[in-house]
Amino acid sequence: MNFQENIFEQESKTVRDVFRRQAELRVRILFLVEDNMLVGVVSDGDIRRFILNGGNLDAPALEAATRKPYIAYDRGEAARILAEHPTLKAVPI
Repeated sequence: MNFQENIFEQESKTVRDVFRRQAELRVRILFLVEDNMLVGVVSDGDIRRFILNGGNLDAPALEAATRKPYIAYDRGEAARILAEHPTLKAVPI
């Protein structure tokens, strides 16, 4: 899998846009970037929780995102984080 596809420019994107992109790519997580900086991570579970809590699909994508995701600076650190947090699906490096 090419994780570059999971990077989604955040500017003016809605929750609906993210949900569509996840469906197109058949992925469960997208990394939201703005000016080449990670600003949030959105999983399909984040979107479900957002909707169940009354969120609107036309709201800005960052409203459904995890704004302070775990990040790693190398593969070893990513593996350690994933081992410590088994519910996580991916850690951006």
